Formats: sequence, C-alpha cells, structure tokens
Amino acid sequence: MLEFIPALHRAVNAVQVLLSDERIDVTHAEALVLAQLAETKTQRMSELRQAFGQRKSTLTSVADRLVERGLITRFDDPKDRRVLLVRLTRAGERSAKRIVTILDALERRAIKAAEPCDVEALRRGLDAIADSAPRLRRRT
Repeated sequence: MLEFIPALHRAVNAVQVLLSDERIDVTHAEALVLAQLAETKTQRMSELRQAFGQRKSTLTSVADRLVERGLITRFDDPKDRRVLLVRLTRAGERSAKRIVTILDALERRAIKAAEPCDVEALRRGLDAIADSAPRLRRRT
C-alpha cells in the first residue's frame, strides 16, 4: 500500500488550489520557478533544473509559458554563450513576491502545527523519494 505518494499528491494539489484561490494564475511548476527567481533574480536554466529535478524539456516548457506571459526573460550569458539565463521582469517580480508571501505563510503555518522532529522527518522522507526515483528508473 502506498504511504507517501498520496499525501505528497494531496499537498501539491493543496498548494495549487491555494494559489488559484489567491488569484495567482500560474501552475505549481511556474510558481516554484518564480519563487526561486525571487531570491536569485537571475539564474541559469541548468541551476533551476537541478533545484527542482525537472527534465530539461519540462523546464523549457515552463519557461516558455512564463516568457509568453511577460514574467521572465531568457538570454545568453555574456560570459558564456552556451549558458542560458533567466531573469524576472517587473511583472514577474510582483508575481514572485506574492507567491513567496503565500507559500511562506503556508509553510510557517504547517511548521507551527507540527513537531520539530516531524518537520525534519518530512524533509528526509521527501528527499528520499526524490533521490530514489532516478535510481529506480535506471533499474527498470
């Protein structure tokens, strides 16, 4: 019987519903990219991919949608043209700030409701799922 995956799915869905209820018109993946860029302002696409464990094609699609909406720009790194950078636009900065505020409030409320050992156990469990999936994929 599945133990982690249904709860993980419910949590991801809850985040998407919360963002929708707050009139944030982006997908969960788009929200995470914007929130990440809220901290860094400019980042390599490869670093974003590594941070979220997404496939290159998936992250490219997410970035395409954010570019189309005017929330990020993509450009070559002037120091290395092989590197693609992304940056928040002004509209993207406003959206990212709202997203971070909402997600931060959600996370603080969840942490407050849990025991400190629960928070650490959850972090370890989620990391274990993320780390196990690629290894399992290689065996099948």
